[in-house]
Amino acid sequence: MIKQQVQVEGLAELEAALAGLGPEATRAGRLALRRTARQLAEALRAAAPKGTRPTVRRRKTRRGVVTADFGRLRDNIRVREERALADNTVVFRVDTRNAFWGAFLEFGTRRMRARPWFRPVWLSFGPSIPGILSAELARAIQIYARRRAKTRGGR
Repeated sequence: MIKQQVQVEGLAELEAALAGLGPEATRAGRLALRRTARQLAEALRAAAPKGTRPTVRRRKTRRGVVTADFGRLRDNIRVREERALADNTVVFRVDTRNAFWGAFLEFGTRRMRARPWFRPVWLSFGPSIPGILSAELARAIQIYARRRAKTRGGR
């Protein structure tokens, strides 16, 4: 498990900016988190091992041969929003979808040495997440503040 310590400054200003947005504040936070998670996913796609061909599995069943095309590891990395277990919480997950072999590459098997690709990205990208998130949150607050000003001015 990787632990990080983060010091946050300017929470009073952030709280005032979000309070000015009203119900749009949650949307601004969600947009900022999604954009930050997408940047992490892009870094992971760039670092993912590039195979020569997509992973295809064939197996025989009673109905004949079934083929499953799992694609390439980098093509399976995605960002998705999950249902939060607590109120006022937004959760985005960056995962490898159907690319189950990503864990085999990361940690190795008894017949294959580990070829880490996720951990090095996380160790280099992880410390910059608070800065990226704050920049994206400032951008999202500006977007929703402009929208709010337009709707109030147009009435």
